[in-house]
Amino acid sequence: MTRMSHEEIGTMHRIPADLGAVTAVRRALVAELRGAQLDPRVVQDAALVVHELAENAVRHGGGAGRDLTPGTPAVEVSWHVGDGVVDLRVKDLGTAGFNAPAWPTSRLDGGRGLHIVEQLCRSWDVQHGPDGTEVSARVDTRSDAAEVTA
Repeated sequence: MTRMSHEEIGTMHRIPADLGAVTAVRRALVAELRGAQLDPRVVQDAALVVHELAENAVRHGGGAGRDLTPGTPAVEVSWHVGDGVVDLRVKDLGTAGFNAPAWPTSRLDGGRGLHIVEQLCRSWDVQHGPDGTEVSARVDTRSDAAEVTA
């Protein structure tokens, strides 16, 4: 995992398309948000959102169909705290498309992640381009807002 800090985007990690790296980047986010003394519910919501988005990027868009050397950073995960939100961004190399959030049903083995993201975030969006896909999500840092989404 490569860590870079930039004033304009906060903390950024470049990770390989590997589920173990998703866990490591989630832990880094939790440590940083706890260090910033954010409400524990906000930290929990942001951790769940970044995990869902990064896991989706690794599973579905992290360079799928591209000739990548194993361990090559294929997903960028970044966050910034300011203006009342934790701004989370996950960018991957995939250009294959995007699935809309699914309503939870007992018949789905998966596919609930984006519905969870939608419920926990103030807002979120997806941008596609020839270099990949970026999903950005904003988790409110106010504890009263976290109570509404819990």
